[in-house]
Amino acid sequence: MTLRKPPSSDSSFYGRAPSSGGLRLFSGIRTRLGLWRGKKNLRGINLRGADLTRVDFIGSLLLWANFVWAILLWTMLSQAGVIGIILIWANLLWTILVWINLRESSLRQDDDRSKNLRNAILVGIILIWATLIWSILISNSSNRGALVLWANPNMAFILWAIFGRVDLTDADLREANLSKANLSRVDFRDANLSYANLRGANLREAILRGANLSYADLSGADLSDADLRQAVLRGANLNSADLSSCDLTDTDLRESTLNQASLSAANLSWAKLSRANLSTANLSWANLSRARLHGANLSHADLSGADFREANLNEANVQGVDLSVVLVRGARFGHNAGLDASEKFNLKARGAILDESAISGIENLEKQ
Repeated sequence: MTLRKPPSSDSSFYGRAPSSGGLRLFSGIRTRLGLWRGKKNLRGINLRGADLTRVDFIGSLLLWANFVWAILLWTMLSQAGVIGIILIWANLLWTILVWINLRESSLRQDDDRSKNLRNAILVGIILIWATLIWSILISNSSNRGALVLWANPNMAFILWAIFGRVDLTDADLREANLSKANLSRVDFRDANLSYANLRGANLREAILRGANLSYADLSGADLSDADLRQAVLRGANLNSADLSSCDLTDTDLRESTLNQASLSAANLSWAKLSRANLSTANLSWANLSRARLHGANLSHADLSGADFREANLNEANVQGVDLSVVLVRGARFGHNAGLDASEKFNLKARGAILDESAISGIENLEKQ
């Protein structure tokens, strides 16, 4: 796994990527730091390009330390004071980051130390199996932009990372590779996760209210009990995802694919599901009242006990669906594939609203 060299900005500050000789230069530092344990004052230390493999920084004061191009494999930074540190293009493979406060830290290649940093920015950081449990990755300033992580496959690698209870409000995570990451209970409110790879990720009880997940890959992800109110998942891949008991109130799921997804007991009231593919999905006991399902594919979905009251199902495909176990009062039907005359009659008798085209063919049944 290789990292591309970032575009140069201020060579006097960042310098070039360290050579093997440069790493050997820091071998003595690594040895000495390995003996430092406890609260050591390393404020402002310059460790650019240092090999800090397995170094113990637990409890150390590392405010405004420079770790540009440093190697921190299995490095212990737990409970360290790291506000304002520079981690640009550092390798944090297997680094332990428990209870870390990265407030106002710079992790990007275009940092300007003369500026009042608002964001903790992760660009080009390798976080494979890194643990960020309870880490604070935001600035406390009123105009904070939170964590910005340009994590495209050529820059940042955060596979299998653990982000327990991290605040990523307003984060920019476009095209981020978070496949199989443990993001349980992470706060992603208003974050931009469009086109992100979240395949198989653990997002259980995550807060994604207002987040942009358009065209993201969430196939096989665990989103059970997650808060996705008013989120945008247009065109997202949610095949085989677990969205049971998830709050999707007023969520935009237009043109998304939810084949074999579990939405049992999910709240989809007012959700936008036009042209969404819910084929073979489990919607048992889901609340879809007032949902917009125009042109949606519900073929062979499990709708046992689902609430479709006042929902718009015009032109929705309900082939192979048992609508006798669904609440349909006020729901609108028309041009629906899979509905025969007797089913239309039954729907109308239970309070559903059928347009002119749907009513045709049931006149004789009504006269009986």
